[in-house]
Amino acid sequence: TPYPVLEIVVTTAVISASKIENVSSVVSVIANYAACVLKQILTQLPVRTKNGFPAPFAAFQSSAPIQCSFIATTDNSHKSKSIANKKWMIPTQPYSYADNSSLKIRGFKLFLSHILLLLLMWTCTAMGSTVSNDTDFSLSILSLSLSQSTTANIPVSEWNALYDLYNATSGENWRWRLNPIAGISWNFSDFSINNPCTDQWQGIACKFTTPFNYFHVTQIVLPSFRLKGRLPLTINAILQLEQLDFYSNRLTGFIPESLCNLTQLQYLNFDTNQLTGIIPESLGKLIKLQHLDLSMNQLSGTVSESIGNLAQLQYLDLDTNQLTGTLPASLTNLAYLEHLDLGNNKLSQSIPDSLSGMAQLQELLLQGNELTGKPESLGSLTELQYLYLQGNLLSGIPESFGCLTQLLQVIFSLNMLTGTIPESLGSLALLYSIDLDTNYLAGSIPESLGNLTSLQYMILSANQLTSSIPESLGDLTQLIEMDLDTNKLTGVIPGSFGGLTQLQYLTLLVNKLTGSIPASLCSLNQLLYLELQGNQLTGNIPEC
Repeated sequence: TPYPVLEIVVTTAVISASKIENVSSVVSVIANYAACVLKQILTQLPVRTKNGFPAPFAAFQSSAPIQCSFIATTDNSHKSKSIANKKWMIPTQPYSYADNSSLKIRGFKLFLSHILLLLLMWTCTAMGSTVSNDTDFSLSILSLSLSQSTTANIPVSEWNALYDLYNATSGENWRWRLNPIAGISWNFSDFSINNPCTDQWQGIACKFTTPFNYFHVTQIVLPSFRLKGRLPLTINAILQLEQLDFYSNRLTGFIPESLCNLTQLQYLNFDTNQLTGIIPESLGKLIKLQHLDLSMNQLSGTVSESIGNLAQLQYLDLDTNQLTGTLPASLTNLAYLEHLDLGNNKLSQSIPDSLSGMAQLQELLLQGNELTGKPESLGSLTELQYLYLQGNLLSGIPESFGCLTQLLQVIFSLNMLTGTIPESLGSLALLYSIDLDTNYLAGSIPESLGNLTSLQYMILSANQLTSSIPESLGDLTQLIEMDLDTNKLTGVIPGSFGGLTQLQYLTLLVNKLTGSIPASLCSLNQLLYLELQGNQLTGNIPEC
């Protein structure tokens, strides 16, 4: 839990001394004064209560200033030299130090004497001064002042931005978390007392920043809080903001252009709102951004080329909007991108070759668009694990897909795929799901698919596949679902299917299969659905 912030300010105290006999006397005077101040500071250090949270600073309970004075000693008499009755902004009762013997913090004096002696020597050398018994001199020393920086310990501009956000999005109707650990609801009743950071306002996180003079808000995280309305333009005043998360609310209107001022932003999430308009070109200025999610809105226009300026981006999700145009070639600049979701928009034309530059990409989701052509460039994305291309106008499966050795799931359904299923797909040893449903694929099912020993779901239905079902498919011992219906498959049902002990769904309907139902299917103890209608099967149904 952060403490209230105190500003350390370097100020100057000038001593005009006459007849001070030696340097050590001066240092003693300085040390006495500094120790007096430090004693007052130490009395204000926070303590921890039984529940582990810091108790409030006693320093903020009153407003009386500390009074500490310089006393110089010469010939066993006391003279007050250029009295510095500093008004320290640590509110407490006045304390006046006038007697060296009354000060008990001698450890601090000894330490400060060494430090201040060095400072004195440096000052005298720089000024060309000579210390003697008979000369007056001026000495500039460092003193520490701790002061409360701003009202409520955050910049006024950030306080106002939070206030505007609250009012613009029906803050009185927000859904606050009831768990005490989540913090308290926002409270703007007293600007001089309420502190979003130390009061632990829900969804707010803060940190100290140089020069440690006050808190800065760094996170606003309000998912499913029922925010309703437009984002205020003043949100750009929270300049140290690193995370902005408004997932699943009811925000409307445009994405403010002024967000480009939040140059420290690393995480931006507007997923599942009702935002309209275009994606601002200026978002390309957020060069520290690592996570950008604008999915599930009503955004229109094109995907700006400026997205390619976000060189640190690792996660980009623009799914389920009304975006049009082509995939920007600048995406190739996103060398660290791991997740790209542009699904369920109206993007058209072919997938650009430039996507091959995204060497770290693991998840590519382009489903539900109007993309065309044969996506040859995707074969170079060797880190790819999930590939969703369903619901487009793609025309074929590249042979190069056999190089995607990290691939776990590929969905190519509901396209216009022609040609054959590449034999190279049999080298995808980690693949657990392949879906090529509802296309125009012809030819036979490759024998090599029997090498996919991790495969759990094989969906090749609604194509124009011919020839017999390979016996090698009986080696897919992890298979849960096999769907080969609505093709032109011939021959018999392989007896090797009896080894598919994990199989729950077997659909072979509407083909041209002949022969009898193999008795080996009786060993499929996990089988829930068996659909064989629409074939030319003969013989008896096995008694299992």
